[in-house]
Parts: sequence; C-alpha cells; structure tokens
Amino acid sequence: MHGEFAQRLNWHLFSALDGLTRLGKPVAQPLAPGRPQPAIWLFISTIGEMNAIGGFLERLATLIPAEHWVILSDRKIYRSAYLQRFPSAQVVEISDDPREAAALAAQRPPALLLVAEIPLQPSDAPCRLPYAWAHSARRHGAALLLLNGWPYRYQPSCRADLLERKLLGRAWLRAFDLVCIQDQAGADFVLAHGARPASVHITGNMKFDALAQSSTPPAEAENSLASWLQASGRPSIVAGSVTDAAEQELVLAAFALLRQQEANARLLLAPRHPENPAVMANIAQQCQQFGLSQQLRSAMLAGEADRAAACLVLDTMGELRTAFRFGAASHIGRDHNLLEPLCAGLPVSALPDWNSSYPSYPVFKLLAEGGDVALHDDARGLADCWQAALRAHTAAQQAARAQSLHQRFGGATERSWQLASPYLNQARARLGLT
Repeated sequence: MHGEFAQRLNWHLFSALDGLTRLGKPVAQPLAPGRPQPAIWLFISTIGEMNAIGGFLERLATLIPAEHWVILSDRKIYRSAYLQRFPSAQVVEISDDPREAAALAAQRPPALLLVAEIPLQPSDAPCRLPYAWAHSARRHGAALLLLNGWPYRYQPSCRADLLERKLLGRAWLRAFDLVCIQDQAGADFVLAHGARPASVHITGNMKFDALAQSSTPPAEAENSLASWLQASGRPSIVAGSVTDAAEQELVLAAFALLRQQEANARLLLAPRHPENPAVMANIAQQCQQFGLSQQLRSAMLAGEADRAAACLVLDTMGELRTAFRFGAASHIGRDHNLLEPLCAGLPVSALPDWNSSYPSYPVFKLLAEGGDVALHDDARGLADCWQAALRAHTAAQQAARAQSLHQRFGGATERSWQLASPYLNQARARLGLT
C-alpha cells in the first residue's frame, strides 16, 4: 500500500512540474471530435518494431480487427507504412506531451495497451512514450502488455527525462501485467527496475518467427518494388542500415569490385535516414566516386525507372523487407538488425567488432559464433563473399537456410500469444466483439 501511495504521489508531483513547463500551450487533439469509441492502443515506434512482432499482429487482427486499433508512434514518417499493413487502423503520432494521453483516452478509451519491444523505461530507448500513457491505460482498466522486450539502457538525455525516470521509472514497468522479454539479461534488467516477478517471461525473439512467416509474399501491386525486382531478374546484393559513412564507402567499393566479375549485379542500398539531405548527397557522391550509376526509389515511383542502374537507393519507408525477399546476398550495417535478411534465407555479411553495449550485440555474438554471419572489414573480402553467394544462390538453399534458423531460434510468437491470450480476450469482450 505504501508503494502504491508513493507511486501516486510521484505521478502527481511529476504532472505538476511538467504542467508548469506547458502553461499556455494547447494540447494537441489526436483525432477529430466524435463520439467516444473504445479501442486497443498499440505503441509501435518504427517499422522495425512492427516487423519484429509482425506474426503476433497478424494473428491479433483475426481476434480484434484492426478497425479497433489505435497505433501510436513517436515518429512522423511511418503513417503510410503502417496503414499499408493495417489499412483500417488509426495511426496517431504522439509527442513528449503527457497530456495527449488523456486527450486520446477521451476519444478512444483503451481496453488494452500493447508496447512493441521498446521502451522498457521512460527514455530508455531511442523513442518516446511518456509514463502518462501507461497511467491513462491503467485508469481505464486496460491491461498492459510489453512484447518482445529488450533494454537499450539509454541514459536520460535531459533534466525532464531524468526527473521522469527518477520519479516514475519503476512505476512504468510495475504497471505492466505481462512483460515478454527476449533473454535472461533482459529479464534481469526489468526485474531490477520495477517489474513484478510474476509478470516477466522469457519468450525468445519474435523476429525469427515474424520473418519466417513472411516467406510467402502477399499479392503485389504492379508498381511495387517486388514486381519490379522480379521482372528485372538481376542478382541483387541488399545493404541495409549502413549508417556510418566509412562503412557505406566500404560497401560501395566492394560492390564496384564485384561488378568487375558480375556485371549484371545490382546493389539495393537502404540508408538509415533517407529524410536527411546530407545522407542522400553523400550516397550520390560516393556512387560517382566508384563509377556506379544510381536510381532513387522515389524517382522510380514518380515514373523515372533506370533498369540499368547499378545501385537502387531505397529512399522510401517500409520496403527493405521486400528487398530482402528478392536478394541473393546481404550486408547489414554495424550494430543493427541481422535477423531480417537471415530469416529471409540470405547469406549475410557484416563488419566485425560490434559494440557490446548495444542491444543488437547478443544476437550478433550468437549468430557470428554459429557461423551464420560472414565477417569482413575489407572491400576485397566483401566482394569475394558476395560473389560466392551469388554463384551458389538457389531458391531451395534460401528456403533451407531460413527454415534452419527458425527451427533453432523460433517459437517466441506462439509462446507470447499463449501468455497474452487471457488479456486479449478480456479486451475483445470490452470492445463488444464476443
């Protein structure tokens, strides 16, 4: 009881202090005025988290149709990608203003709050979900579920974040009825930071399941990337999440060497931040440096299609997973997600010496030690690795590689579903769907 009283006191104290900084500032209204309609809230910061729990979401849509979903994101660039996957859902872009939670609850009162992967604490990860969202869901009697969780262990970046973490960090995890975590290190973290022991379950990493389930592609529109790649028939190297300029230069240098032996090969390059003009200018400069013609995906959608271009730059959102389906080999930037291309069955290269403090490191270590990733830090090594992959590539081999990974590491989606089912059924009943 004392803990609950202290938690309420901390919430009121934080709300008062935060409110002082927002005096005179209007609260954003997330939706147009209308009659309140209950919904389930899903915080999915980026398309990466949506892909990670994709199998769970597809199954959820059969139990609670997406017309009853409100997808929350703290980013301004994923609305179209989310609606492409779940057209009948509502997408609400949120800020760091905790008052927005109460405003949305007045319009779409929550029957459930589901958080995809992150954050595990306020300001723990490169996304922003104020404690107010958990508090508002609790006030409306909603169950709180955290799926496929893992800690970034970021430190607060400003005094406001530090105050929220200090006052409400433990209350954040304690508010959740179910915390499905990927591994023991993550479980130790959440237990040390306030999660109730009975709520914590180690379920593994859903990414293996989500991507294995995507091996059978949906029907594609004629102007889709999948249709274009399939029609072109050229062998492709897919390079994703290459954020460091030096690594990007290494990838392009290696691809230029590969083209000397495999003239028909194409590089599909997905920059991490295509909305940044400096990033795109650097890609153009480096392509020119290595004599590689380039085509922007956005220009292709506008009707400009250079089928002979050596490098197709995916400056759009949500298409990297499609690119992996039609690649013959891949390269993933240091400290990023290795699982997407591996679960699509592609051979994967990467640089060695990943940062052991990053959440991606345990997966990198596991897969590198198992020989599932080829590690090279020179252009010739990368080029030779890709050439071997191109010459050995078959659809049967690709399927077998994906199946092997799924057998070794899969099952997290089903384990999480079984744990979440009682809460999902309660939400379904509250929405009047039974």
